[in-house]
Amino acid sequence: IRGIGLSQSTKRPTIPNHQGTVNPASVCRSYFQEGWLQTPVFEMEHLGANAQIMGPAIIIQDTSTIIIEPFCEALITKFGDIKIQIHLP
Repeated sequence: IRGIGLSQSTKRPTIPNHQGTVNPASVCRSYFQEGWLQTPVFEMEHLGANAQIMGPAIIIQDTSTIIIEPFCEALITKFGDIKIQIHLP
């Protein structure tokens, strides 16, 4: 017996665009190669598509914590992914 099935391609839901300024939920001191730096903390559920966050920063959600190093930039994609670009000093 041979069976052949066809599945539909997965459609990824998009998230709403970010409106206005990206404001941190809090600020903490974090240690990086440059020393202790004031580091804004953002809650992922409050970030929308195209939100840009310059490092240093921390992005938190229920299941993960993402550190954005100094000289890096995070961009939230339309699917809610976080794309990190590294800018060398």
